[in-house]
Amino acid sequence: MSLEVELKVLGIKPESVKKKLEEMRVLTRKIDQRDFVILPSGKEVLRVRKVDGKVKLTWKYRVEKSKFKVARETEVEVSDYDKMKRILFRMCKGLPYYEYEKIREVFELNGVKGEIVKLEGLAPYLELEGEREKIMEVIKMLGLENKETSSDGIPSLLRKVGIMPKKIE
Repeated sequence: MSLEVELKVLGIKPESVKKKLEEMRVLTRKIDQRDFVILPSGKEVLRVRKVDGKVKLTWKYRVEKSKFKVARETEVEVSDYDKMKRILFRMCKGLPYYEYEKIREVFELNGVKGEIVKLEGLAPYLELEGEREKIMEVIKMLGLENKETSSDGIPSLLRKVGIMPKKIE
């Protein structure tokens, strides 16, 4: 079980961020992924993710909500996205869920994992994961210190723009 610390920078211009990364000679890699996310409680997320032909089942439990999102995370590789999704559908009746495709451009800078994220229904944002101080340094390095930040997860951001979860029936 690991502890994940992350922060989102909202309302970014992806091309500007990519240009700044290029100037610093930081490479990005484009990744398409599909997520199926169940919301058992206000603090927990159960997710099946398919990316680069690999499928992982992840349980996250938020332990702190401050400027940063801090969550305990347990992850295991599974063999089949659709089968895992069917199992969860049978086990999690009545629970809210989202399913979405996400395009990420990933990079690493100053020991921080970064992702420029595009997700239907949301404005592009930057997600940063690492040590708190280093995350703040990366925000400054990219000239984004005047942008709004959020510790909300994707389900909360989707709800804020009126995209509500479905219920497992």
